[in-house]
Amino acid sequence: MEDNLDILKRKRRKLGHANESVEEATQASAPKSRLPTYDFLNLASLILEHDIAILWPGTERPRNAYALLGAGSSFLVFKEERKMDELTIRPDQLRSLENSIVLKRTRRHQEGLYPHINNNASRYMSIMAELQILLDPAVQAHENIIDLQGLTWDFEPEDDGSYSVWPVIGLEAAESSMQSLMYEYDESDAPLSTRIQYCYNVAEALKFLHERGVVHCDVKLENVLICVTQRSGSVAKLSDFGSALLGVDSDTSVPKGVAGTPPWNAPEYRKSLQGLKIFKVDVFSYGMLVWRFLSNSPTLQRLDSGGSKALMQKLEKLKSTGGLASMAAEEVKERYDASDELDSVVSVLTRTLAPLPEDRCGMIDVSLLLEQWIELQDGSDDSAEYVSDVQVDTESIAPQGVRALDRDTESDEDIHPILPIQSEPFYNDVGLPKSRFVYSLNPIVREVLRSIRG
Repeated sequence: MEDNLDILKRKRRKLGHANESVEEATQASAPKSRLPTYDFLNLASLILEHDIAILWPGTERPRNAYALLGAGSSFLVFKEERKMDELTIRPDQLRSLENSIVLKRTRRHQEGLYPHINNNASRYMSIMAELQILLDPAVQAHENIIDLQGLTWDFEPEDDGSYSVWPVIGLEAAESSMQSLMYEYDESDAPLSTRIQYCYNVAEALKFLHERGVVHCDVKLENVLICVTQRSGSVAKLSDFGSALLGVDSDTSVPKGVAGTPPWNAPEYRKSLQGLKIFKVDVFSYGMLVWRFLSNSPTLQRLDSGGSKALMQKLEKLKSTGGLASMAAEEVKERYDASDELDSVVSVLTRTLAPLPEDRCGMIDVSLLLEQWIELQDGSDDSAEYVSDVQVDTESIAPQGVRALDRDTESDEDIHPILPIQSEPFYNDVGLPKSRFVYSLNPIVREVLRSIRG
């Protein structure tokens, strides 16, 4: 058995050879970094372990039926322009779906998402992070997080004339992104209450994820999709988890440059991040999202259209010196009547856009502020105190749910952290004899390749 174990260990090293080089480079700059690295075999393992539906083979994918809906740092999102029953695909190859879906594919050249690893490994990390979160049963049940429908495949031409195959994630149908909705609302002058309801949806999604140890790391309007549901009508759903960190706790350390998209990210993104303060990068980006969605800010409009280097530098300085919150509050007040009903919005901006992580509140507090504001507007809770008087816990590094990850006793509603899976495929176990290892590897790869070839 010792000989077999030695052989399997060598195979494990070969399978992860590229990943090991990456991990060594990462450890040099951040010894406690917990960013796993993945490849095609990890994806194949995940597909089979969770029985992820293959929507249709890559050779049958309905090209030219989709239009670009949005773009993030790691994904491009396409909205279907025709209904599924109008596409020429054999019925036996289709999973039972709604009328249409959204497709997400990784970007060929990602924008410095993981600068310490090569582009292919970075793309697999994005895909695996997205799938690991969306496959969690608790996430699937949350109405403010996008629903996973399955996977398909796409082909990319290489410089040498060959083609590579990449997975494409299928998500529930979306009407638009929150960014597109902002433009529509600016033209129609939608009321504040309508806008705040969507902001509350996003706050609920982030609070839920933070309670489970997940940091989104790229919160912005482009990464929120607007969907129509039977239960709640039109709601905002958080999407694009390609940059997300899973299993974040007090011991977590991540290298610099992984937290968000400029200019919507927190000022500390240029530094390596440690411990529960990592959650606060989402809190800051959420404040930027609220400012952008509510204010019709001329400053942010210029940034949306490209902006200038000088404007970007000015904004970064304001982030670090603390002038951003007051600027955001003034622009929101200009947009609406500066009445008492804006106090809660100003509180959210002040408590999320603080330059230091320890001075920001948690998402549980933001959600409470907005929830009580909505209840007061609806007249559904006459006994509630005015939201501006809510005592927000700015002393805590992270929301209450995150602190509960280390508890010894379970509450009535048990909260389980969402942890990253191991970097090595699940079937590659050192306890397997050599013959069983080889037998496991080939069928798994063949099964996934069969779905790609159709």
